Amino acid sequence: MASQSLGITAAFSIGVLLLGIPIAIVIISLENAFVPNVLLTAPNDAVLSAAYISLITSILCVIGLNLVQLLNANRKGKVFGWVTVGVAAVNIMGQSACLVAWGILQGKDNAKVPTKGAVQFVDGGYQTDGRLYTKEAWACTMDTYFSAKENWAPETCTNLKIVRSLTVGITLCAFLILGMVYWHIHKSSRMPWDFGRKNENYQSSEKDESRLKASHV
Repeated sequence: MASQSLGITAAFSIGVLLLGIPIAIVIISLENAFVPNVLLTAPNDAVLSAAYISLITSILCVIGLNLVQLLNANRKGKVFGWVTVGVAAVNIMGQSACLVAWGILQGKDNAKVPTKGAVQFVDGGYQTDGRLYTKEAWACTMDTYFSAKENWAPETCTNLKIVRSLTVGITLCAFLILGMVYWHIHKSSRMPWDFGRKNENYQSSEKDESRLKASHV
């Protein structure tokens, strides 16, 4: 039974890591692409924040799951169980906040759709007439109209479009992580108190202790 419990905890730990870490690493890798002449970086900062939140909370959730496993029926298991679920909930709140911030900040981009003539190459530099560009907008504008000069633009434009889709994906992964963490801890018989459901093993131990005390009286 103990080995089975260890196997289930290991499987859930791997699942949490697979949901939280690979997508975050991909986002960080693609988002950190250098784009010159960018005036509006806040949306990208929100996306990077979401990725780092996912990385950190996923690792903390795995640590929490394994601590609950190690503590078995110890009263501290209850504390670590709630803390672990709380960390997973913080991940959701962080991802949701970053997604909303990204949407709001992206709305300040005056150049979501590349427009011919909006950017002029004059005297060795680009003039935007005060228009604000995000990394994606600038990269895609360069790709559309100046790809001959800016050979970095096509790949960067594609990568940043992928990141835009992954911002939704990483938020969905956060909900899945919370579900996995909650389900595993809620169903775990190791917890002395499990989200309002008292552990049967712990109840038995309390009864045994009561009987022992009564016998000594």
